Order: sequence, then C-alpha cells, then structure tokens
Amino acid sequence: MKTFSKYLVTVLLVLSAVITFAQFQGAVYLPDTSFKVYANSAEKSVAFCGGFNNPQFAIADLNHDGKNDLVVFEKMGEQILTFLNKGTANNPDYRYAPKYALNFPKVSSYLKLEDYNCDGIADLFHRGGTGFDVYKGYYNAYNELSFTHYKPLFHTWSSGWINAYCDPGDIPGIVDVDGDGDLDFVAFYINGSHLQWYRNRRVEDGLPCDSIRIELKDKCWGRVAQTFVMTQSINVPCTGVFPVVDNGNYEADLNSHKTTLHSGNNLCFLDYDGDGDLDYLNGGVSYPYIQYLKNGKIETSAAIDTITSQDTTWQSNGVIYNKSLFPGAFYFDYDMDGKKDILLSPSATADADNYRCISWYKNTGTVSSPVFTYKGDSLLSNQSIDLGSGSYPMIFDYDRDGKPDLFVGGDGYFTGTGNLRSKIVYYRNTSTVGNPSFTLQTENFLNLFASNYKGTYPAVGDLNNDGKEDLIIGHTDGKISFFKDTSTGVNTSPSWVLVTDTLRDVNNTIIDSTQFPAPFIYDLDADGKKDLIIGSKAGWLYYYRNIGNANELKLEHVTSKLGLVKVDKWNLFSGYATPFIGKTDNSGNDYLLLGSNSGNLYRYSGFQNGNYSTPFIQMDTSYSFVDTFQLDYSGVRNVPAITDFDGDGKMEMVVGNILGGIRFYKQSKMVGINTPICYGSVMVEAYPNPSKSFVTINWIPEFNKQQPVFVSLFSITGQLIFAQTFNNTNQAVVNINHLNAGIYQMMVSSGENRTVLKLVKID
Repeated sequence: MKTFSKYLVTVLLVLSAVITFAQFQGAVYLPDTSFKVYANSAEKSVAFCGGFNNPQFAIADLNHDGKNDLVVFEKMGEQILTFLNKGTANNPDYRYAPKYALNFPKVSSYLKLEDYNCDGIADLFHRGGTGFDVYKGYYNAYNELSFTHYKPLFHTWSSGWINAYCDPGDIPGIVDVDGDGDLDFVAFYINGSHLQWYRNRRVEDGLPCDSIRIELKDKCWGRVAQTFVMTQSINVPCTGVFPVVDNGNYEADLNSHKTTLHSGNNLCFLDYDGDGDLDYLNGGVSYPYIQYLKNGKIETSAAIDTITSQDTTWQSNGVIYNKSLFPGAFYFDYDMDGKKDILLSPSATADADNYRCISWYKNTGTVSSPVFTYKGDSLLSNQSIDLGSGSYPMIFDYDRDGKPDLFVGGDGYFTGTGNLRSKIVYYRNTSTVGNPSFTLQTENFLNLFASNYKGTYPAVGDLNNDGKEDLIIGHTDGKISFFKDTSTGVNTSPSWVLVTDTLRDVNNTIIDSTQFPAPFIYDLDADGKKDLIIGSKAGWLYYYRNIGNANELKLEHVTSKLGLVKVDKWNLFSGYATPFIGKTDNSGNDYLLLGSNSGNLYRYSGFQNGNYSTPFIQMDTSYSFVDTFQLDYSGVRNVPAITDFDGDGKMEMVVGNILGGIRFYKQSKMVGINTPICYGSVMVEAYPNPSKSFVTINWIPEFNKQQPVFVSLFSITGQLIFAQTFNNTNQAVVNINHLNAGIYQMMVSSGENRTVLKLVKID
C-alpha cells in the first residue's frame, strides 16, 4: 500500500484545499497485492494481475534498479500490465506491480520498448494515429519509468510528407536493420504483400542521438512476398506489384493496390542463425502457425537482404505452435540466463486460445547458436486467476466459517470450435490475522464444465423463500439457471441441485435479458424477501420482484430500466452493466455499484428506503478512480464485488474483466460516517470525449438551480490543472490543447450536486 501513498496524499490534499464545499471521496480503494493465492500447495505468483488473452511482451527497467522488468500490452481492451523482476538467473519470478502502468500513455495496436536515443532508458513505440508514434523514456522523481511524447514518424515523398505505414492490426519490426547503430522500422505495405524498410538516417546524417529521421529505403525488403497462401514467395523480382523506386505518384500507388492480398502480419526480427544478418518470424492473420524466414545475405554474399528459405510451420523439427490464428512472436531474455528466448501468443481477439495463450521456447543453446526448446503453453497464465475470457466474481461464505470466500465464473475457455465453455472456480478464504490468503478448492465447482455452459455469472440468495441460499447462474445467451439448496440447514454448506436452465417469472415467461445477464440478488423493495436484479449487455438493469410465499419461487417482472440507470450512455448496445449492491465502505450504507464495458465504475444511491420506482441518484461515474488506476479503456468490462475479506474493518474490492482474471483493491481511506454526501448527477455531459482540443460541458437547469457551477480538471495523480466558476449559463467550454495525451478526472459541482467524469485527451 505504501507504493501508492504519494498518489493518494496528493489527491486528498489538492481536493480538500480547492473544493472545500464538496466532500469528495477520491481514491477510497487502491490496488493491493498483499493477499496471497495458493493452488496445489504453491503460490500463484501473479494471481490478481487480471488474466491474459492477447498479450504482447516487452522488457524495461521500471523501477531503475538495474534489472529488466516485464511489461505486457493486452490488445483486448488495450491494457498495460507491469511486473517487477524478483527472480534470479534461470529462476524467473515476475510480480504484478500495477502502479508502474500509471506512467504509460494510452497505447494502441502494439507496444515496443526500445532505446532510440542512446541514453540506456527504454523508449516507447506504438501505432498511434499514423503507424509509428514515439515516446521518450525517462525516470521521474520516484525513479519510475515514465514517458513524454516525441513525435509520430513521417518521411519525405515526391508529393510531400507521408506517414510511415503500419497496418492497425500488425506488429511491426523496430530493429537496427543495417547495423549502423540506430533503430530502423519495418512493416508490411498496405496490401499485406511486401515488407517496407524505413531506414533511420540519424547516423548517416550526423544527427544527435536524440533524433529519428527516416526514409523509405526499400519497398520490398528481403525480396519476399506474402499472398493468400501461408508459404511466402521468396526471391521475388519486386517489380510490377509495387515500385521499389519512387515514381512520383504515391497516391496512385496506394489506390492501385487497395485489393488486399494478405492483411495482417506480426513481425519479430532476430539473428536466428547467428550469421550477422536479420532473419524474422512472421505470424499471419489467416494462419495458426509461425513462419521462420531465413536471410541469406551473408551466406550468398548478396548486396541486399534476401530471404532464401523458410520453415512454414515453425518449428517443423520440434514442437509446432498451432494455438490460434494470427500468432505473434516476442524475442527477449525471459528467464534472465543471458540468452534471449521466444514467447508466442495470439493476436486474434476472436476464436483464439484465451488461457493456454503464452508459449515459451527457451534458448537452451548459446547466444550465437540458439536452440529454442518448447517449455509449455501456459506461461504466466497458470500463475493467475484466469477464466479464459470474461470473469465474474461472487462473494459468499460457502463453508460457513464466518469468512467470505471467492467464487469466479466467466464467459469461458476457447475450445477450438469457435465456442466458449465455462466453469466456476472456488477459492476458500484461508486468511489468518496478518496473513490474508485464498486457497483453491476446486477449478470446476459443481462440475459445471461438463454442462457445456457458455457463460457462468453466479449469484447467491434465497429466491424461493425457504430460508436457504439458492444459486443462479447467468449465461451469455441471456438465460439463467436456477440451483436449489437441498441441504438440511443454513449452518451447513449449501447443496445446490439444478432445477432448471431457463428460470421463468410468475407468468411462465423465460427470464431473459437478451445477452450477457449479470444477476444479483438483493431485497430491493425492503419487504424482507430477496429480489432479482439483472444487468444486461445493453447497459440497463432488469428488476424482478419476489412475490412468493414460503417455499415459493415467484418472480414478477417490474421493469427493464430499473432506476433509469444505464451505464456507458454513449454506447447504445454494449454497456455490459454488472451490478453489486451492498456496503462499499465503512459508512454502513448500501450503494449500487455498476461495472461497465468502458471500465468505469458507476455508483448510485436513492433506493435504500425500498423505493424502486423513481430514478436512482448517480453519485460517481468513475468510483474511486478504479478504471484510471488500471489504465483501462473501452472493451474492459469491469465486474465489481466488495466485502471485508480479512476482518480488519476495511473493505476489499475484487474486479473481474474481459481478460478472464481478477484485480484486487484495498480500502485505503476511511469514509467519514457523519460527513455529508454530495450526490452526483445524471444531468451533466461532456463531449467530445475523447478530445484533441476543446471539451464542451452541458448541464440542465435542475443541476445548478441558478447557482454557480464549478468545473475542475485533475491529473490521475491529483494535480489540479484547471478550475473555473461559471455563472448564468448551462454550458462551459474547456481548452485542453495544452495537455499531454492521457486520462484526466473532471469534476462538475453546484451546491450539493456533483458528478465526476473521466476525460481522455488524445493527440
């Protein structure tokens, strides 16, 4: 927790000094790594990192201790995961350290960490809006690797300046192609057929180290072409399909080659055979295999790089990678033995292996004569809580020992048939004083995997009014299964037996939220009987009132828009509302907390007295900045659940996500019980968001009631950037041109009304 203290202190001090009229809760929760997770008598080293689906790998010294740490970019949701190196040579041990991800910019499509400016500090490359966008690395006052924007890459052409091209789905090569000491850039042309080499002219032009100047040196690097088939054509003449020499009409070239031959390639350059020229591994969007392309420049004494042979299904003489379409290869020293290894993972976000998704080929040879030996296909993922895709935590004291346990369902694991197959895992709370922990009891609770369910979203509560807790499970098709507790009493572990896979209401109508139902059981109308609330993919909440008597299961549909609550209002069809109702802090109050597709956590009040017929009051759109601390973006699908796991009087929050894993947060701030609560508002909007330059904020008259409106903008570390009072208006325009790209928090307040919005600044 100490590692995040500087952020929390800054947030609280600035907000208390500037906004004295509003009791702003700020960062109630912070990421926590103190809880241990054990399975089969061993600790899961990265249990709460959030899971893996489409990981890309890079290394850099995150904390300036002289050791390379691990950085993972998850293409699904565009998330950054950071891991500190705690291992020794031949004994890798990477530990999840989420705070270092705060220093990364928003990354798009791919992530590369390489040193372009000769200062020994990793710089960052990603696609940005052009193909290659560059950030310069430096160490901040806390010795944490941070980045400042340098520039996107453009080169000259006969018609002017044009951006260096990289397809939005590709991973390019960023490597010293010509051996002159500076980084060059290689990517497939727009039609996916030929490799283009953008040579860095820093050395040739005598520029300072802190410079990149590129030219399109070769439009057909390696004399190789990729077509519809997996086997690539080698020794191609490189004439006719795309000119190697500028013909003065670049736009005509582009327009004449828009018919895609093969769109989608992942490149990994390395001197595989140790002969001094660069070979490469290629993963194609249409194939499950990696191809190895050998450069014969040295052996044949060729004047230019020339691919002379290939292994179409690498390793044809070993273990062939055949996991899912569009694999990517990453070449670095994973186990710190001084020799670079190869890690392979899928880039495809659909029909791709989402658990056995990291294959490790260890270099068991030498640096100059590598031998890559297959070591497994579940590297790191087997050390995390990972349900494949999508994860849905549920908290319930199953063994009746007074300590809440952790259950996790999910969308499912890839089966190779285009379908997902789901289960629920059960972790028993084995915490003792000062030693919080969970221990795996079963990876297939109730043997649900055999039922071939697609999606397992669990919830527990007494719906049939027999005094015992029932289990319901939502499935991605919108239906809900009902399991009755057949045990002898409430002091024993439930014995759940399936009654129906299609739960129906009192009118015998199938309870169906259309897709991705997120059920939660709670006595909403305060009549002493538990009701059913269901979050839906569209972002609304369904409400079914319990009208049964003793030993009766009778649910009455009341509304499909409970409280007029909708998450991610800008997304009409994919909000993915995931409700939790209960205590979120030490105040003793129940709140409605909603996860969403965007990663925002929305918090609501106004229902606690049993009144479900009026609109709920929105208190937060980014509760505790949880989405900010994760640096999550659209497509994250947060799923919250809260309790006091270790009995220390502070709450813990577990959050599921699209990657199938769990992230863990600890209450870092005690909320004043007698402190007036400043409610948020559903009456404020800010657009465009994301924005490059100006943001317009609108509010309706009911929000400020002719009182002044105070607008303030904060960085994610709590620094006040902008503050202004607006009188006699229902609109404010804020100029953010001067801000660096990133995530900010905007608070709009008037009297007792307040709303906090996440604002994304883009280049």
